[in-house]
Amino acid sequence: MKTKIALIALWMLCLVALSAQYGGVGTFEKMGHLDTVTTGYYVITSVLPTPHTNNVAGVYGMGNKNPNATSNWFDATLITTELTITEIENPDVNIVWYIEEVLTGVYTLKRLDADLYANVPSDATAVNLSDNPASNTARWKILSNTEAVPFRIQSEAFAARHLRYRAELATPGRFNTVVVGQANSHDITLFKLSGEPAVVPQITNITSISTAPVVGEPLTVSATVVYDEASALTVSLKYSRNDVETSIPMAATGNVYSATIPASEFTNGDKFELFIEVNYGTPNPIITQTQRFFSGITPIKTIRTRTGNTNADLAYRNYIFKIQGVAIMNDRIFDANRNEFHIQDETAGILIFRAANVAIDLPAQLEGTLIEASGLLEFYQESLQLNANPANNGNIVVVGNKPMPEPVVGTIAFFNNLTNRETYASQLIGIAKVNKVQDEVWPNDASAHVFVSDGTGSMALRVFQLSDAIGTDNEPTWPVDVTGVLGYNATGSTPIGNRLLIRGLKDIHEEGVLPVTITSFTVSATANSAIISWVTESEINMSGYRILKNQTNNFETAIEVNFTAANNIPTSQTYNYIDTDVNVGITYYYWLEAIELDGSSELKGPVDILIPIEPTIPPVDNPTRLLNVYPNPITTETGAKFEMNVRSSETATLRIFNIKGQLIREFAGLSGTDLTVNWDGRDNNNRETAAGMYFYQLSSPSYYSVHRMVILRH
Repeated sequence: MKTKIALIALWMLCLVALSAQYGGVGTFEKMGHLDTVTTGYYVITSVLPTPHTNNVAGVYGMGNKNPNATSNWFDATLITTELTITEIENPDVNIVWYIEEVLTGVYTLKRLDADLYANVPSDATAVNLSDNPASNTARWKILSNTEAVPFRIQSEAFAARHLRYRAELATPGRFNTVVVGQANSHDITLFKLSGEPAVVPQITNITSISTAPVVGEPLTVSATVVYDEASALTVSLKYSRNDVETSIPMAATGNVYSATIPASEFTNGDKFELFIEVNYGTPNPIITQTQRFFSGITPIKTIRTRTGNTNADLAYRNYIFKIQGVAIMNDRIFDANRNEFHIQDETAGILIFRAANVAIDLPAQLEGTLIEASGLLEFYQESLQLNANPANNGNIVVVGNKPMPEPVVGTIAFFNNLTNRETYASQLIGIAKVNKVQDEVWPNDASAHVFVSDGTGSMALRVFQLSDAIGTDNEPTWPVDVTGVLGYNATGSTPIGNRLLIRGLKDIHEEGVLPVTITSFTVSATANSAIISWVTESEINMSGYRILKNQTNNFETAIEVNFTAANNIPTSQTYNYIDTDVNVGITYYYWLEAIELDGSSELKGPVDILIPIEPTIPPVDNPTRLLNVYPNPITTETGAKFEMNVRSSETATLRIFNIKGQLIREFAGLSGTDLTVNWDGRDNNNRETAAGMYFYQLSSPSYYSVHRMVILRH
């Protein structure tokens, strides 16, 4: 569909209806380094000659608005990937500046829809908009330089400060001021409007799609269109839903045109692009800024979609989204005033950002709450984030509680060598058997990194100054298992690369806690076979799984019937093996042995099964299963409820272990369907258990399952 490149921020377009005002139609010609800058309309551009991690090579235009009230830069818009262009046809008004010579060789840079001027508030990188063109901070010298560097736009107030493009700051980069010689900054080129602005329809008061449309509700879009020959106007609302295009004629009431997208168009996770097209009897219609958004609640994995393997290939940057996920980390352990935290849904994780000076009402115990956040998807310092600032109409609310997700357990090499490092970014992960790299010092009073290794590679472990892990007295006895949030460092003195953000002592575990390899082991029977099934979590350094069987409950004389190689993928895996070497009327006992690459192993079983004499319809008997556990995390106030079914022909045992593998509580002799076991958080001696990670295991002759849970203290 026909679109135009626009600023990151979705803004309310307001153009003064004057015939001399640039309105989106015109040819802008490239100026040479010997040209004199005179009053007129300009596109301020910079060329990124080679691709950057964040951005593709191309010509970028400087936007004429700050993205939000707290921003200290002007956003960039990719105009074209053709590096040698000499003209820009009909650029969007949001990248056009009115440059006026106010003194000999001194200029102001004015945006088109308001009396606001590019301003340098201090001798630093920041630029913003000011309503005082008489101040030297809002005045510039535009110097014709050399053919290689055509123009320098220099602050009148701070002579060492120059406007330049910086591709490394974000996607698609930003314009701010730098000192001469600043690395990773790019020169300025000017394109000037040729002739006078064309008289075109003036479009104002466009409905801004500032948040994800609500599922099941219609959306009305309107705009004011002013033109002397109104009878010549044809105004259409054009949008695509999941790349299927639709055009709706906009009805006029005076100068106001409107159209409604029906409620049936909006379901969760639908992609939309929308603009207004105004035809006024010329070959080239006016097309407004394209607004990009998803409707309803969108899975986080969807918004991380890429068309390639670099940050510049992010498919949906600058789209508006609404997402839901459980809060897994609050960055206030780094800075008490920080409004950043990580959330994770069933598909992926992401960082939620809100400026520190923007008030937000969130509970102190944020982790484990279900968050609904809306805002603008963007990159900052090579990390993906949802910008939920109010200027982006962002919003953050707590809508409930939700169990913390299980960490994805893998080796350091696995996470470091991912083709797409965003696969597990901002998610809970775990790494087993890590040692501190020699000569590394545990941070004592300030946030710092400690490099650790698990034998496959090294990674920075980030310890935050306001967490309970800070201080040399809290350094663990190595080796340990660690959990935390997978982050990425792109700048600063710390080497660039993945880093594990630990939330405190709860993320440091005794060696052997990770991974829990086998979480389910069951056997079922048909008339002529036994079906052995098992589920694993967090496979790392596994060789495979050996199945053994016997006709008596004696492992020593059991025989091996199968060996299945491990997939070694740090996500849930389901395996099945069908044993056809069985006889009817016989009971068989099966064991499952998980074997690691170093030869160590873990044994589960036995699980026994009777091979039926003939294929009859068995009486209805619910199999033994652990159905639900809630809440998770638990507290001493809530306790935990374990819901289960136990087959009528057997009894089951529920056991709770601490991270050392010590038995804390046991409930034996369980039987019945729709059974609920209440645990008050106390051990077998009626003592309160400590906060931390625990394991719960349900086992019977036909069933085995183990999972993690977390206890919080209030």
